[in-house]
Amino acid sequence: MIDNFVNYIIKFNDQKKITPFFLLFIIVACNNDKIDYSSVPNKIYPFKSTKIICENIIEETFVVPLETTNESQMNSIKDIKFSDNFIFVHDSGHQGIFVFAINSGKFLRHINLQGAGPGEYSRIDDFIINQKDKCIDVFDSTLKIVNRYDFEGNFITMTKIPFNGGREVTRISKEELVIMRGRGTRNDIPFELVTLKNNKLKNKFFKVKKSLDMVFTSRNNLFKSKDSIYYLPIYSPLLYKIENDLSIPQFYFDFENSWIDKKTIRKSKVDPSLFSEKVIKKNLVIFFNVTMGESYLAYDYIQSQERHVRLYDLNSKESYEIENYKKTIYDGIGFNFFNNGYFISLKEQPFIIKAIEENLLGTENISEEIKNNLNPYGNPVLIFTKFKDI
Repeated sequence: MIDNFVNYIIKFNDQKKITPFFLLFIIVACNNDKIDYSSVPNKIYPFKSTKIICENIIEETFVVPLETTNESQMNSIKDIKFSDNFIFVHDSGHQGIFVFAINSGKFLRHINLQGAGPGEYSRIDDFIINQKDKCIDVFDSTLKIVNRYDFEGNFITMTKIPFNGGREVTRISKEELVIMRGRGTRNDIPFELVTLKNNKLKNKFFKVKKSLDMVFTSRNNLFKSKDSIYYLPIYSPLLYKIENDLSIPQFYFDFENSWIDKKTIRKSKVDPSLFSEKVIKKNLVIFFNVTMGESYLAYDYIQSQERHVRLYDLNSKESYEIENYKKTIYDGIGFNFFNNGYFISLKEQPFIIKAIEENLLGTENISEEIKNNLNPYGNPVLIFTKFKDI
């Protein structure tokens, strides 16, 4: 029964080769303390967003196809991260990291050190790009290690992790890591988020229940923006800032009655089919993702069988809905990454080709050279977008 609901969600994601921008799984549910929402500094109302057309808010758009070769053909992209000069792509089908030139998308190398020997890993749960030191930290929760490599893939050093399990990781400083725990591994440390300093447990956040429930999580649960760490707890409308050993609510997204309540989630394990029917009947939000930029916060959610994309102006505190979104190159995708002033989206080449054929807004900036080299079986295309200050 639960497979039917998974299929119901996945059919609305047009990126067939890409890991969906949400995960559905059985996991221990979040048990946060009650929050006084009135004290949260940023309250966002998705259903009351000001409508604006694409042309009035987008300043610049350009695309970068990721070069497809015999050595760089990817199957299932899990994550993308950036340095000043490179694009790093984690493809879960290969358990390696593909490196491309940031301006051209030219394939440079494939870093794949999967194995059981010194300087190797068994799997990649997450990775961190350190622009300053020009290195990559690869997190392997199975072997309980973080391996450091240079941008060429040469092994530098290893850090041990004192527990099993973990989904996402980021670095506070040279000595301190933040790790989002993995499913099924919380009996030892029953918390969603932990910090480590010099390989030892330092702090714990967001205690979880013992019971199993159905919940959802997004691509960007744990992320770093400039020097700040943000965390979106498992299926929560609150985005927290992790600072000075505290979790501080920073953004509250008010989805009104469309947010799934704990009672509905608890019933999901009794009968998943009834749960899916209730989601459809009550138009509940079934996916929620946040990407932090410099002037804007981008967020998207799936409701009523459609993806909805919004922008929140961090200065004016105004939420915007791009009114003609479905008539643009962005139709069906969100702004899931951010680097050096640009929000970045990922779209499969067949959908780029279709957008060009339909003359959708945003495709006019694609060069003839890129158009002529598009391939339905090629790697995805990155869409870089800079928004205007309004």
